[in-house]
Amino acid sequence: MVYRFLILFIFIGSVLFSQVNTERLRGEKLSPGFHHDISLNTAFFGGNTEYSNENPVYYVQYAHARLCRLAQQFESPLGDISLKDLQLDSYERKLVLHCARLKDSVLTASTQFAPYQLAQYATNCARLFHSFYEHCPLLKADEAIQRKRRLILGICKHRLATVLDLMGLTAPLKM
Repeated sequence: MVYRFLILFIFIGSVLFSQVNTERLRGEKLSPGFHHDISLNTAFFGGNTEYSNENPVYYVQYAHARLCRLAQQFESPLGDISLKDLQLDSYERKLVLHCARLKDSVLTASTQFAPYQLAQYATNCARLFHSFYEHCPLLKADEAIQRKRRLILGICKHRLATVLDLMGLTAPLKM
């Protein structure tokens, strides 16, 4: 909860500072009742509002929805499984290592007043997931590999949901 408050505080401050600084550079006068509508899409991802892979918000939310859909396809529990005991290929390793960096990204975003770090983390996580999904078949793999990949996807889904929540965006179950 503290992280969420810090990120929100930093986010609003940095957006307002950016807008005030931009208006000052353009020579515009700030009115005493200074008020701007702040769009999360504009502030975090540059304002692209298309529903395509070119829009980072859509891209990240689509990755989460796809992860949810994959999780629904499997009813059997994973049981006791740990990543420590498993051999990971390069795509699996990249995704797991990136997921492990969420705490560092949140810490960097809050201490350096850089909320864009969360947006970069989310976009990279979605990109790594899509690459993983393309190169590491889940449905056609044998049971041991399938369990390992389901564990990795569960970790990724949780991380994407967390970072989307920190940025104040929804983590949709389907799209």
